[in-house]
Amino acid sequence: AHYERDDLKVLEVEYTVIDKKTDNSARYDAVVQLPDGAVTGVPAGIWIMETKTAGAFTANTVDGWDLDGEIVGQYTLWQRCKLDRVFGPLRGVIVNLIGKQKQPQFTRTYVVPQPELAKRHLKVLGHLDARIAQHRRGRYWPQYMNACIGRYGRCAYYDACRG
Repeated sequence: AHYERDDLKVLEVEYTVIDKKTDNSARYDAVVQLPDGAVTGVPAGIWIMETKTAGAFTANTVDGWDLDGEIVGQYTLWQRCKLDRVFGPLRGVIVNLIGKQKQPQFTRTYVVPQPELAKRHLKVLGHLDARIAQHRRGRYWPQYMNACIGRYGRCAYYDACRG
């Protein structure tokens, strides 16, 4: 209801994209088109839209998205999967942030990852993919116990690792 009067044109909702070379994937909450002049200082064009929640609006939750692996990864997947051919050139990622106060609050951040940062992110993913391949070959899966119980409860493999 909050975004009902937005100038954005929704092109796709829950759009899944998979890089067939690496199996890296993402599900974009939405692919939208921002018209000319809709937001001062923000270029018109095609944007990925993500919706997130936060307990409070801090500098980290409002302004830290340009270094978020999910956001940068979604941006790089667009290029790798050649989605420019489907939708047009990507401008960036819009993060709609909903505050979980008694009266919900809303803010929006426009993220345009820097090309050098996107390249570094791809390099990190390459290293992670190589480690996963190494573990598969050796049939050994290290237990990183810092994520066994998190914000959403136990990991799906909690009992298997414990046993």
